[in-house]
Amino acid sequence: MENLKQLIEVKLNEYILKNNTSDDKQGELLKHIFEGGKRLRPMICLAIGQNYNQYGNEILEIGLAIEMIHNASLIIDDMPCMDNDEYRRGILTVHAKYGQDVAIQTALKLVFNALNKIYTSIGTLPNRMNKLSEANRIIYQNIGREGLPLGQYIDLGFLKNRKFSIQNQKNLIFKKTTTLFNMSFLLSYIVFEDDANKIAMMEKASKWFGLAFQLYDDFLDITQDANANTPNFINQIGKREAHELFKKCVSKCSNYLRHLELKMDFFDALFLKLEAGVDAVMTTV
Repeated sequence: MENLKQLIEVKLNEYILKNNTSDDKQGELLKHIFEGGKRLRPMICLAIGQNYNQYGNEILEIGLAIEMIHNASLIIDDMPCMDNDEYRRGILTVHAKYGQDVAIQTALKLVFNALNKIYTSIGTLPNRMNKLSEANRIIYQNIGREGLPLGQYIDLGFLKNRKFSIQNQKNLIFKKTTTLFNMSFLLSYIVFEDDANKIAMMEKASKWFGLAFQLYDDFLDITQDANANTPNFINQIGKREAHELFKKCVSKCSNYLRHLELKMDFFDALFLKLEAGVDAVMTTV
């Protein structure tokens, strides 16, 4: 897993250096934005790409693009009109350090640059018109009106009235957390595959993974979220039921990936890491 992360870090540093100018200090700003990230979403892209011996640079570009969109969404999430957070990953949020105007402009720039990277990368491929059409579907489904923005809207609804049904919690996960994982699994996969049935199966795998990851994250944040009265699926349904659901999600995702005959080294290691985190909480909380 670490070798994949290093590839992403190198690509990110190239992007930061390319966008560094003496007048607007873009390099310093971008370093601040990307500092401390797990890089999980682009690592998933690379793990899928490892099954094929071509288009390595295209997959790297797509992975970087999704990391850019992810960080743009965090910038917006942290704004005073949203979650109103001053710290993320132990450092000042973008709006807290550079101002709200810079935060908004930078988030927009990241998204538009990311989309350009995705379309440029997929536009170089054979059968590019069909692949671009499929990429459009994936992008709109996940960061269009009914995707990530709707997830943030649902989240804001909770922050305002502090009442959240289990169904709303599920909708929040599928519209917010799962969306960028969907893009990671699917945009990398369509670089190599055109079969609609296989793509549909990969989409199912990605959704099960997104739910598993959010459950893992909620397990780690049980106490913190309870004290802050913020949405947490484990606090809603209970540890035991959430643990069973988590195991089901991991199993479902793994089965779909194996059915697609993907190399499982990365994903098996990732599942073990998530399971270890959940099991540790189950024995201590």
